[in-house]
Amino acid sequence: MLNSQFNIEHKMWSLADNMRGFFRLNEFQNYIFAFITYKYLSEKLEYRIKDVDSLDDDAINFYRKQLGYYIESEFLFKNVVNDAKNGEFILDKLDSALNQIMEGV
Repeated sequence: MLNSQFNIEHKMWSLADNMRGFFRLNEFQNYIFAFITYKYLSEKLEYRIKDVDSLDDDAINFYRKQLGYYIESEFLFKNVVNDAKNGEFILDKLDSALNQIMEGV
C-alpha cells in the first residue's frame, strides 16, 4: 500500500512539473490558486442562481452586493471549459471572468 501511494504521488508531481513547464514553482502555485478560486466562485454562483441567463440588471446588482461578485453566463467556469474543449481561444474569456470577479472585491 505504501509503495502504491508513493507511485501515485510521484506521478502527480511529475504531471505537475510537466504542466508548469517554464514557470517556477511559486509562480505555478499562483496560477493554480487563481483557477481553483475562479472555479469555486463560479460554481458557488451557479449553486445560488439556477438560471444565470434569466437575470435582469436589478437581480445582477442584488447578487453582486450579496455575494461580492458576479460572473456573466458566458464566463462561468463550465462554459469556458466547454469552449476550450471545442478548440476556442479562451484567454480573453478568462481575463474577462477574472476582471468581473475582481470588480466586486
